[in-house]
Amino acid sequence: AAHNYVVRISVSKNNKADGDSSRSTLSTICNCSEVLGDALLGNIIFTAMLLLGVRYILKFSFDITRYRQILLAIIISSYVKLFLLTMMVWEFPSSAIFIVETFVLSSNVVALRVVTRFPKAHCVGVCFMAHAAKHLTERWLMWTP
Repeated sequence: AAHNYVVRISVSKNNKADGDSSRSTLSTICNCSEVLGDALLGNIIFTAMLLLGVRYILKFSFDITRYRQILLAIIISSYVKLFLLTMMVWEFPSSAIFIVETFVLSSNVVALRVVTRFPKAHCVGVCFMAHAAKHLTERWLMWTP
């Protein structure tokens, strides 16, 4: 997921302008804002699917403070994604992305299980659904012009 964004930024940086630096700067700003917008949309989809899963699959009662605890636990358990930023500096095999994403998914499951105290299978289902929805959204955004 983050690898796609890194590739997009790299491609935009490697495109040579026709000698017009203002057009190049504007193009770079547009590309970066598109990447940030895509990342924001992916995270909104992830959060919405996670909260819907907690509400309807886990049948969690609506209490805003509990939902805040769940979101905080998921955010903290996703800290490993910061390692994907190193891909902009150093080259890593594509398997590194899979390893980091798998570790984040398992950390999210543990965090959700600790906060909600629901069975592991239910937490795996909710987290997997949210991650899959985010992944599909990012794939869709990559293929749209």
